[in-house]
Amino acid sequence: MKYYQINRSCEPSIIGVNDASSQVGILNTKTKHSFVNEYEKQYFNDFVNKNRKDISRAAMDSFVTIDASKIPFIKCFKTKKKVKEVDIMYYMPREVGFDIVISKKFLDLLEKYKLPDYNKINIRVEDFDTEYYLIGFPLINASEIDFKKSIFRASFKEEKYVFNNFEEWKNHFGLKEPESIILKNKFEYDVLKINFGIFFSQKMVNEIEKMNLKALEVDKDTILECL
Repeated sequence: MKYYQINRSCEPSIIGVNDASSQVGILNTKTKHSFVNEYEKQYFNDFVNKNRKDISRAAMDSFVTIDASKIPFIKCFKTKKKVKEVDIMYYMPREVGFDIVISKKFLDLLEKYKLPDYNKINIRVEDFDTEYYLIGFPLINASEIDFKKSIFRASFKEEKYVFNNFEEWKNHFGLKEPESIILKNKFEYDVLKINFGIFFSQKMVNEIEKMNLKALEVDKDTILECL
């Protein structure tokens, strides 16, 4: 099966942020509170703290899902006044086990397809009417990537690179972006997440291209395939 990498647009006219940063934040200040009460805040913080200490909790083979019934919703605040109401947003602070904030329209599309266990919490964004969700997919271990068959490229250059393993890629001088990633084993899901990003199946991308999901970009120059 073939997959393509998905990203959020960095275009200021689309997202309302001119430095490609996060559009919304989970806050706990004197005037801005993302959680309804102390219990919900503590439950969320305990969960993400456990993920930080044990990242295997966010891995494909041992993914631990949050009990969303204990947090009916999280209120997020815009990082800048001009942030726009789009279908995919980056949030801060980033937490292990949670990837992006997406609209219900986007989520409804995802849930038509075969997904692994994943995290999902309802999000309310200040001043926005759109229903959002904070979601997070399990990470496929780098050992599942066949680096000897995968191809990487240098940013803004034509050179291609092949590495023996993840450590060799990580320690190589200069940023090497994935171009063609090959997995050693087949996964029966339409959404896969690896160290290099989130990928959607070809059939999901085909449907996405017929919709108007604001700020979502599909990178067809970055491909993931299962042997």
